[in-house]
Amino acid sequence: MNEIFDFNRFGKLVAYECGSYVPRFTKVLVTMACIVFALWITTVVFNNTIGFLGRKSLLGFLFGISCFIGPFVAYKYMNDRKKGYAYAMLPASTLEKFTSMLLICMFVLPMISYITLVASDALLYLVSMCGVGGFIDIGVYNPLVIYFDGYSFSISIAVSFMASISMSMMFNSIFRKSKIIKTILVYMAVSFVSVILVSIIAINLSHDILYRISDFISDFGVEKLMNICYLLCIAVSLYVTYRRIERVNY
Repeated sequence: MNEIFDFNRFGKLVAYECGSYVPRFTKVLVTMACIVFALWITTVVFNNTIGFLGRKSLLGFLFGISCFIGPFVAYKYMNDRKKGYAYAMLPASTLEKFTSMLLICMFVLPMISYITLVASDALLYLVSMCGVGGFIDIGVYNPLVIYFDGYSFSISIAVSFMASISMSMMFNSIFRKSKIIKTILVYMAVSFVSVILVSIIAINLSHDILYRISDFISDFGVEKLMNICYLLCIAVSLYVTYRRIERVNY
C-alpha cells in the first residue's frame, strides 16, 4: 500500500513542488498586479472614476484567467522531451503526483492569485481613493460574485472553475508545445462543431420534439444540466491527466 500512497512521501512531494513549480507562477501574478495598477493609473490620468462593479468584474476576470493558465505555467515541463525527466524521476507514485498536482492547481495557485489581486487592489485603495472607492465597506471581498453579474456564489460557479482547471491540467499533460494556444484552438473547434451539430439536429427535428426537449430542460433546470456537464468534464479530464502522468513518454 505504501508503494501507492505514502503520506510522508506525499508531504515531501507537495513541499518540493510548491517550492519548485509554484514560483514559476510569479510572472503571472506580476502581470495581473500590473494590469490592476494600469487600471488605477488610467483613472488618475483621465480623471475617470471606475465603477465598483466594473473594477471587481476585471478582478474576477483576471482571477478566472489565472486559474485557467495556472497548470500550464506550474507544470510546463512535466512532459517536455528534454526537461521532463526531472518530473518523471521524482520519488513518488503516480497517485501521489496526481494528487499533488490536483492540490496545487485547484487550491494553491487560485489562492495566491486571489490574494495577489486583493492585495494589489487594497494597496492602491490605501494609496489613493481616486477611482477605486468601495473597498472597506463590502465585507467579504469576493470578486467571483461580481464577475458573474450579481449571482451569488453557488455550486455552479465552483464546479465551472474546477472544470476549467481540470481541463487545463488535461491539455497540459497532452500537449508538449504551445499548450495554451492549442488548448484555446481546441475549445474554439469544439464550440464551432457543437453549434453546427446542434443547428443541424434542430433543423431536422420536428417542432413537437423541439418543444418537448425545451420543456424537459426547463423542468430539469439549466443550472442542474450545466453542473452535470461540468462534472463529466472534470471526471474525464482528471482520468486522462492521471493516465498521462502514469504513461507519459519522453
